[in-house]
Amino acid sequence: MAKKSKPISPAAFFGEEFSFYMLGKKLVRRRKAGFTTKALKTDEKYAECRNNSDEFSHVSTFGKKLRAALEPFLQRTSDRTVCYRLTGLLQKVKKLDTAPKGKRTVAGGLSKAESRTLLYAFKWWRDDDWTPCRYRSDLHQLELRGAHPKSTCAQITLRKIFPEYDGSLPFTDSNFMVKLPCDTVDFPDEVWRSDDDGVLLEAVAVQFADDEGLVWKTSIATG
Repeated sequence: MAKKSKPISPAAFFGEEFSFYMLGKKLVRRRKAGFTTKALKTDEKYAECRNNSDEFSHVSTFGKKLRAALEPFLQRTSDRTVCYRLTGLLQKVKKLDTAPKGKRTVAGGLSKAESRTLLYAFKWWRDDDWTPCRYRSDLHQLELRGAHPKSTCAQITLRKIFPEYDGSLPFTDSNFMVKLPCDTVDFPDEVWRSDDDGVLLEAVAVQFADDEGLVWKTSIATG
């Protein structure tokens, strides 16, 4: 950083880029560092930066569309951290794609069997002491590990999410009810066999309710 000690030549404004600002009562001139927007878009040495930026933008956009596809269940979880935690999950899924760097997508990662392990382990709720359910898409089975103590039944929704179409992730729903308590729920054939072609991922929403229909807690699981 250089402080102004004499009049600035007009040449200082051309050829090199400077920024000027006041530091107390002194005018300070600073040469701009880093890269320009043009260089980032065209310079070969910034190719990796462009690839990382493109992939992160894709993951963020996909995450937004996935959250939209899981409404209104996400609203009922009351977890403000799910947005950035989901982005972290989708970044890991995207890295499973074998396409060249810069061209990798979440959909490409979801086509790999390893992605099911990541989805299975992801917690959609913030409370570490409450782990009510896990979904095994390979077995079409839901593990209920800790229903809400006031609930006597669970409304289960299997939401099958399909590849992006017209700017959103389309989905279909299948619903059924189970009585509590129970530890494992095997999905009926008519539920998991329907609309199975081209499914991108499966999500299960469990609404724990009482006999009067009052919903006490909602949980989400993917697998």
